[in-house]
Amino acid sequence: MSNFNNQVLASMLYKYFSSTPKIFNIKALILVLIISSAPVFGAELDRELILKSGFIYNFSRFGKWESGLINQDGFTICSPDKAFTEVAKITFYEKQVKRLPVVIEKIDVNNDLNKCNVVFVTKKYYLDWKNRVNQLGRRQVMLIGENKGFILLGGHINFFILSGKIRFEVSVSNLKKSGLKLSSKVLRLGKIHGENSHE
Repeated sequence: MSNFNNQVLASMLYKYFSSTPKIFNIKALILVLIISSAPVFGAELDRELILKSGFIYNFSRFGKWESGLINQDGFTICSPDKAFTEVAKITFYEKQVKRLPVVIEKIDVNNDLNKCNVVFVTKKYYLDWKNRVNQLGRRQVMLIGENKGFILLGGHINFFILSGKIRFEVSVSNLKKSGLKLSSKVLRLGKIHGENSHE
């Protein structure tokens, strides 16, 4: 495993995503996590970030933007967290969403987010982004976080850990306010915010 390089790992992840059916294939993704224990960027890839990037890919595929993503050259996934964007550049290698090539952008709280279709705010940057998430609540930007209270701030999807496993909750009402929808295929796999919600 130690002889694998970034391109080999990217190829593996590309083959996985290319063969993923139109529902979450979690077992296959877990196999990718096991395979991806090889060093990348001089250190082992964060397996949790790989898994979350897989979820985000499917949120993007099964999301619907009211504007239809017109006049866009790419589908842009943004995050202030360099660790995530470095992983995402591999897991989204040569991928498309809505027939648009996926673009990964590292941003900061002062960036103009009009270019972003999805923003993932990790725990490390949550406090810096609390006010910005609230401001973005009515834009057609899918807001994904991993902190308790993220949805209450206006976020759309929030990761949480339950019994050692990554789970996610969705606010259908927040999505609607932002001109976004998420397929029922995804909603069935998550927890709807407000129904015994994790918050």
